[in-house]
Order: sequence, then structure tokens, then C-alpha cells
Amino acid sequence: MTVGGRMYLEAFIWSWVHLHPGYLLRQTAKFLGLAALILVPLFLSNVYLVKQGFKPTAPSFHIEASPDEIPH
Repeated sequence: MTVGGRMYLEAFIWSWVHLHPGYLLRQTAKFLGLAALILVPLFLSNVYLVKQGFKPTAPSFHIEASPDEIPH
């Protein structure tokens, strides 16, 4: 087998292993499970704090400047 043919075969085998639907499903399930382990406790703690009466302030972005500081 030529060098080019061997490289093609290796690329094909690698892509079959790493892009196979079963492999992709397992990796996606792992990612979603990890995301759920991180986000669900944060969400539940937020719900608990709101039920206890915690009222977060409204987000705002305000820059105060005098008319002298504004470039013309």
C-alpha cells in the first residue's frame, strides 16, 4: 500500500471511530449530563432565594459625565 493510500485509510478509520453516530450520542449525553449537574443546582438555589423574598436589583448600566468631559 502506498503512503498516500495508508494516510487515506488512517483518516477514514479515525473519522469512522470519532464521527460514528453512537460515539457522537455518547459524547453529547456526557456533555448534557455535566451541564445539568452544574446548572440544575444553580437554578434550584435561585428559585429557593426568590421564594424566600430575595429581590435582585434590575440590571443597569449608567455612566455619569459632566458636559465638560464629553468630547466634541
